[in-house]
Amino acid sequence: MSVQNVSSLFFVVMLFSQLSVRGDARPASKEYFIGNLGAHHRTWMKIEPLTNQVGEVILHTNTAYVEIASGLNYRDATTGEWVESDPAFDLSTEGYAIATRCQHRVVISANLSDTNGVIDLETPDGKRLRSSILV
Repeated sequence: MSVQNVSSLFFVVMLFSQLSVRGDARPASKEYFIGNLGAHHRTWMKIEPLTNQVGEVILHTNTAYVEIASGLNYRDATTGEWVESDPAFDLSTEGYAIATRCQHRVVISANLSDTNGVIDLETPDGKRLRSSILV
């Protein structure tokens, strides 16, 4: 489970919630899944089917971990869903380095004297910030 982020603050917070189970229950599965996503968090959950002494199968929420990191996910413009950020740059045919799979979209020019801006950054709320070198 690797998370790639630009400037991330990462820590894990353990949350415990238990449902009452009668009798001798034994866990059947230990697989985690993502239960909740947001801009800066994702919740890993584990639900185990348990069988008690009378043969009843009960779903048991044993543990959840909240992973927190700056810019962990971004909202996909086409689906509106949260997607894991990928800060990798793609190179355009004109020589620009472009990062679009993260919260702040960035275009960096290969030409340091570019009059349109060497760095063009778009924030999640649609604001554009351009930076150039002044000579």
